Amino acid sequence: MPAAELASLDLSTGAFPSSYGDRMGGIVEMSSIAASPTRHFLLSASVLNAQLEGSGTPNDRLGFLVSARRGATDLAANFFNKAEDPSFWDLFAKLDYRLSPRQSLRGNLLHSADRLHFTETPNDELRRLDTEYRSSYLWLTHQAILSERLFVDSAGSASSIYRDRQGGEDEEEKHFEVLDRRDLAVVGLLQSWNFQATPQSFLRAGFELRRFTADYDYWSDRTFFTPFAELRAEPRAGIFAFQDAVSDDYLGAYFSDRWRPLARLTLELGLRYDRHTLTEDSLVSPRLNLAWAVGTSSVLRLGWGHFHQSQRAYELMVEDGDTRFYPAERSEHWVAGFEQLFDRAAASRLVALRAELYWRRITDPRPRYESLFEPFEPLTEGELDRYRIEPEESSASGLEIFLQGRVGERFAWWINYGYAFAEDTVAGT
Repeated sequence: MPAAELASLDLSTGAFPSSYGDRMGGIVEMSSIAASPTRHFLLSASVLNAQLEGSGTPNDRLGFLVSARRGATDLAANFFNKAEDPSFWDLFAKLDYRLSPRQSLRGNLLHSADRLHFTETPNDELRRLDTEYRSSYLWLTHQAILSERLFVDSAGSASSIYRDRQGGEDEEEKHFEVLDRRDLAVVGLLQSWNFQATPQSFLRAGFELRRFTADYDYWSDRTFFTPFAELRAEPRAGIFAFQDAVSDDYLGAYFSDRWRPLARLTLELGLRYDRHTLTEDSLVSPRLNLAWAVGTSSVLRLGWGHFHQSQRAYELMVEDGDTRFYPAERSEHWVAGFEQLFDRAAASRLVALRAELYWRRITDPRPRYESLFEPFEPLTEGELDRYRIEPEESSASGLEIFLQGRVGERFAWWINYGYAFAEDTVAGT
């Protein structure tokens, strides 16, 4: 989605509520801007892209927003005679329709594509890379206020993602070719029910259904003329090919109760269930979150929960010769945070303070492949330093502090400090 069409972007990094599942590292929520109350059109151009946008509200029920961009990076590359030839474009459209004062319907479309052509021949060595990515997302949402205390949100979606990666590398001591084409199709349905049971209790329940279908067509040819090839992960040399179609049916369901036992204390208890047919995972995740109003403008937050992350149908590590789907990773989160808002009318130049401590332990991490010395190579599976890491356990902990202030009426500042520590236990070490 173009950045100009974003109204908000929220990141939850741990101990998020039970309404979010199948991910344990973090959740990013993005919402688009509303249609303009008056019809307008915008044409803009820069050295990076050209954009055409139209928005308006023809009547009190209908609103629309359309934005199309075409990147100019390939034109800049041609101007400077660069070996890279990147190009991209995207289209975002949104249509809002108010069915009645209590019901609304919204349709969204996002399509993007990019290509990269790269050729380099220094010292009679050849490196070639051609990639193409296309993605399309279509989702339809319906919101209904059934009563003063009951709200229902429903959504249906369809997605299509295509990746075509081709390359050839003929450098010293090795020869490498790769053809990698992947197709992914996803259809989904979700619904959430939100009920204000009492002034102190808010109940939420919902479900999510998704079907993933992924097609793989992969071929590579590795030739290494060095004894160091024995140090890298399999496959080491020769032709490796994989062609298959896999599918996964996913079900997620959750329930949470947020209530205020005391005027300053808010608790949220949640429970989530996730099921994957591809790996036959059946996962139960309890969650607990607490917010304590220490004063009129400060809050102490605590969070705990179990979280799981499955290996989805499109995440097969086929480029490293690994054609196995692994069970879901399991983790436990602990998060403690403090937030303070300062009086803007006071003489203090401080606006806000936020501090957070977190700890996460993963008991069933998946194996992964890393390039030890050249982590940014575009064709990593052809490098000699490719290595398989199989941790028995992983942990991550850290601290983040954010401070915001102002100087006078026109100048504002903020500073952020983060410290993080991650550790794998491999072969008992």
